[in-house]
Amino acid sequence: MSNGGTSSLTVNGSGSLVFANNITTSGSQTYTVSTSIPSGSATLAGTSISFTSLTISGGSLTIGSSSSTTASIDSLTFSSGTLAGSAVVTISAMNWTGGLMSGAGTTTMSGSGVFSMVSGAATYGASGAPSIARTVTVGSDATLTIYRSSTASNYYIYINSTTGNVGNLTNNGTINIDHQTTAGSNYYLQFTYVNAAGTITNSGTINVDLTGSGASTSSYVYNNVSLANTSGTMKTAATSTTSQNSAWLQYGSGSISGTSYGDQGWWLQAGSTTSISGSLYLRTGATSNSQAIVVNGGTLNTGTSTSATIIVEGLDFISGTITGSGTLSLRSKFTWTSGIMSGAGTTCIDNTLLTNIISTGAYYNGDSYAPILRRLLVVPGGATLKVNRGSGYYFNIDNYVTNGILQNEGNLLFTNTDSTYAGYRTILYYFNSPGTINNYGTISATSANSHAIQNIGGSITTIDNKSGGTISATGSNGYAIYGNGGSIGTITNSGIISATGSNGYGIYNYVSGSATSTIGTITNEIGGTISGTSAGINNRKTVNQITNSGTISGAYGIQNSGTITDLTNTGTISGVTYGIQNSGTITDLTNSGTISGGAGSPAILVNSGVITTLTNTGTISGGLYLSGSGAIGTLTNSQGVRNGASLSYTGALPNSYNIIINSLSNMV
Repeated sequence: MSNGGTSSLTVNGSGSLVFANNITTSGSQTYTVSTSIPSGSATLAGTSISFTSLTISGGSLTIGSSSSTTASIDSLTFSSGTLAGSAVVTISAMNWTGGLMSGAGTTTMSGSGVFSMVSGAATYGASGAPSIARTVTVGSDATLTIYRSSTASNYYIYINSTTGNVGNLTNNGTINIDHQTTAGSNYYLQFTYVNAAGTITNSGTINVDLTGSGASTSSYVYNNVSLANTSGTMKTAATSTTSQNSAWLQYGSGSISGTSYGDQGWWLQAGSTTSISGSLYLRTGATSNSQAIVVNGGTLNTGTSTSATIIVEGLDFISGTITGSGTLSLRSKFTWTSGIMSGAGTTCIDNTLLTNIISTGAYYNGDSYAPILRRLLVVPGGATLKVNRGSGYYFNIDNYVTNGILQNEGNLLFTNTDSTYAGYRTILYYFNSPGTINNYGTISATSANSHAIQNIGGSITTIDNKSGGTISATGSNGYAIYGNGGSIGTITNSGIISATGSNGYGIYNYVSGSATSTIGTITNEIGGTISGTSAGINNRKTVNQITNSGTISGAYGIQNSGTITDLTNTGTISGVTYGIQNSGTITDLTNSGTISGGAGSPAILVNSGVITTLTNTGTISGGLYLSGSGAIGTLTNSQGVRNGASLSYTGALPNSYNIIINSLSNMV
């Protein structure tokens, strides 16, 4: 059949029209009868083409060779075959159960008619599941319902891109995804592709099982294509993402971009590499235990721009990787049990809930084991982050490729809420190069035998406790900072470091056997306090330098049975028993502040230890007492009583004794 030139062709009547062989037409065409294409091919090359009712059930229909051709279809039934061409096609109603839409043209659903699509078998193209290789648009006044097939294996919808055929499902209206009760439990719907992934572009609303009847355990949307959300809303009926109930599950190498999303139920599964760009908002629903995103074995990339912010109301980080340069803002429940958080960006806990929990894990360096921090994690003022003892006891902070920094401005609580691990320790560790802890708020451990910060066999570059910050252990046998092997580069304190439980130490440095445990520098600044019920500082291994301009106190201010290379005091070191007890080696001790012991006790007790050089221009209240093999190499003291520098000395005399005379009046 041919309609030549620009003549108009009208086919109407009460019967039907079947294109069963190769048909070519041109000119304007109107088909008011039911038209079907069960086989063969038809090429309609007019400027204006319209169908009242069109069925494609195996053949191929090409409409238009350029975008100047417009076509309207009042009702389309599409079960197999191909709809192709370059025309701008508008559909008023549709039932699409199989077949391919391709070509340079576009298909737009418009109006209040019924539009439906049903998933199919794992076959792309004319004889497979509904397959999109062109731009298919849901208009702003239209609603498309995508049903999950009742056949167990038929869960695919293809959005595919090939040369000249770019697949894009664009939603400007509403898409409802309905798993249907007949699909059974554990049935999911999957957007997928062959060759190259297409895109879902949303500026309308996408609902998963909000209006349908098929929400059941694991009836989720499995997305394997790119998702571009441009101010649209995406909602799921999920109430618990741990059961994946009607969640949106991102899988494969797709990307997410846009400006805002809707409700809960977003998963990134094993094998996925998902890049998020732009400033997004992923929010949960009303339930308190729901997460907007679950990362479980995949990779979430927050993009390359440091100005991008991804706002997430709820994150469950089970395993995998979170990376990128953008800011990840957590507005609701945050849980982290395993996986690597890396990249140049920032993760910020922007909520005041008590459900932000990192669970410690096994020692091994891998995303199936302990949490590993290799980016900036901020706990702002008013926020609380709990580090809870899990099956293992490690939380890793290191500087492998990107810097791991834990910055606390709120409350960082090390606790054991699981009675299975009550009394067990929690350890901060690293695998490659050490990380940093900055504290402006409160870091605390409350259980017996637990420690606010513990480094075992690893290394921490910096612990910086700012003015107003508190690092504390309140349980018995608790240490605020525990260097248990390995090294801590610098501890700087202008706040409070305290251990208030029985047998507590502010800073404790020890590891058993011949293993080393080294602290480079401890600097207690003006206004800073380091205290413990047993001792403010107990060193049994190596500390290179202690500089105190604040207050160090305890039953013993400082206990040393290891090596301290340099100890300089311009503040106060005091002990209920002794200010300083030394049974190890202190190479240089310089005091221009105050060192004091308890009533009737010396300020400095040297029992079987050595102080190579002691220089005092301040106050040593209670004097020096040497017992056993305790020794002082060189003692230099500012002489006299008028400046409060008189010194009581008991025990073996120093090898040399020097007097500092400030003026003749000091000779009194």
